[in-house]
Amino acid sequence: MIRTLAAMLVFAMLSTAAVAQPLQAPPIDAPPVLDGALDDACWQAAAVVGAFTAPGTDEAPIELTEARLCHDGVWLYISFLCHESLPEQIVSAQTVHDGSVNQDDSVEVLIVPVADRTYYYHFLLSANNIRAEQMGWPGRTPYRRWNTGWRSATAITPEGWVAEIALPLSAIGGGGAEQWQLNLCRNKRTEPAQWTCVAPVERLFNELETFPAMAPIASEAAPFAPLLLDPRVSTYREGEAGWGYEVTLHAENTTGQPGTLELRVSDEPLRGEGATITLPLALGPKDEREMSVFVPAAQPSERSVTLRLVDPDSGELRQWLTVADTAPLSPLSAWLDRSFYSTETAARAICQVRAPEGTLGSWTLAVQAEAERELASAADLAPGERLLELALSGFALGEHPLAVELRDGAGELVARQELVLAKRESRPNEAKIDRVRGITLVDGEPFFPLGMLAVDVQDVAGQAEAGFNTVSSFAVAFGEGDTPTDIADAAQAQGMKLVEYLPRYFRTDEGVRPRSAGIGRSDPRFPPTIEATVERELPPAVDALRDHPALLGYYGIDEPSTTASTRWTRTTRCWCCSQAGRPTSPAGRARWTSSAWTPTCRWATRSARTSAAA
Repeated sequence: MIRTLAAMLVFAMLSTAAVAQPLQAPPIDAPPVLDGALDDACWQAAAVVGAFTAPGTDEAPIELTEARLCHDGVWLYISFLCHESLPEQIVSAQTVHDGSVNQDDSVEVLIVPVADRTYYYHFLLSANNIRAEQMGWPGRTPYRRWNTGWRSATAITPEGWVAEIALPLSAIGGGGAEQWQLNLCRNKRTEPAQWTCVAPVERLFNELETFPAMAPIASEAAPFAPLLLDPRVSTYREGEAGWGYEVTLHAENTTGQPGTLELRVSDEPLRGEGATITLPLALGPKDEREMSVFVPAAQPSERSVTLRLVDPDSGELRQWLTVADTAPLSPLSAWLDRSFYSTETAARAICQVRAPEGTLGSWTLAVQAEAERELASAADLAPGERLLELALSGFALGEHPLAVELRDGAGELVARQELVLAKRESRPNEAKIDRVRGITLVDGEPFFPLGMLAVDVQDVAGQAEAGFNTVSSFAVAFGEGDTPTDIADAAQAQGMKLVEYLPRYFRTDEGVRPRSAGIGRSDPRFPPTIEATVERELPPAVDALRDHPALLGYYGIDEPSTTASTRWTRTTRCWCCSQAGRPTSPAGRARWTSSAWTPTCRWATRSARTSAAA
């Protein structure tokens, strides 16, 4: 039941006193139905928590938020009523579990289950019912791979949006022996944006010493609370059920209670009819497994894949998540054979076509330039790789957008991929990537970079004596009095090449490295700090290095985490690398990234997937 604004105002005036005393989450007789509607009787008996304020202030928030708590001995239930004057503008773009949930309109729950505040549990839920969870310790990076099964539901209403959460007491320290502390938070992303919470924090939601006290709750039983993680898709293949693809995922249950739920995998193609595969998911008390589900696909098409975990008895949706990277299911993958062109007379577009055998006879493949000018085409296609040659004589210096299109026999567009052909003036010490052979080219000749990371100026000569031909400035601090060319000059003196690590130039407005300023990847200040430093710090550094004869390439990432919660950081740093390498280096340099995730980043090129520098 959505409360009126008048009732909310009364609540806001009374709630300050409520949080000054240890909060008692009352027991309830009947649990709520998690459906995004606050009309269950238990919410009327629940403890009310309010007085949400922005960090470092005691001012009233832009929009009111009401939270309520109760429990049934198995689950701790929490509801949020988030008022929003413009509900049609609520930000709900995230679709990936453990992704950047707090970039959407979202709520957060932080629970400290021990009196000495040595660790905490952290749950995040977006307005789109996308979840993330992690475990944290004061002064340390949270452990984002910590998972537990929990339940949630959300709903957008004319007054704003509602969240209902159920956390398993057995998984969050439900021994009932010590006093707890908690913080309830809201990320208002709808403009005007604001971050508010119950605890009087100065800067961050996880300032544990400020958390209000909460009476502990003893766990009476463990629930069956499985969790689905890391769904992935294969490329198309011929299986026993026909032509299709596989969805693999990790399923786990750590609560100590066995049970069975229903797993539904929904195929949602852009062309043709979709389908849903339904099968039981039975897990033991402490159980985890890798699962594989074959999904028939009548025809090749770009598509999305959604997984749902459903309680067949109550119909409750326990979890839903989407496959983040469905690129393997595109009928078409295409790339150019070089990262850029200078002395070459032709470029080659390498096109990978995926379709059932015998279906491509009347299909066509074409490469088009601007104004739909066709540069090359092919018919009589077959599954596999096809090369289309593009004459470079008609291309001026600069970057030229291209489009590779796959059409069926009726001329309907099946898939389209955009490429950029870069043609540049040839210069000495020109470094580029040959994407067909997966090698680096320096002045047109193959070059295999062999060297050590984190090489400072004084170490370069020793690296040359050891027989290496390349050094990298990875993780080498750039301090006062240093110049961007110090290591490059030392490398050139030894006849070596340099791979420059661009993030070493990142600084805050005060000239401090983000980590030294306490700005970690989960800090809301991290994105704007990195974006600002790219614009301010990188251009002069790259400008000093771009024509240096020792410079081989730019290095942006080292072994990025595969967890979705760091995906924004990885993408940003790859963007930094691309921004530095592309507009300010007309001679062109290879842009070095990590091989593990390059195909999923829209700024990275395919080159790094097979590059020796990866």
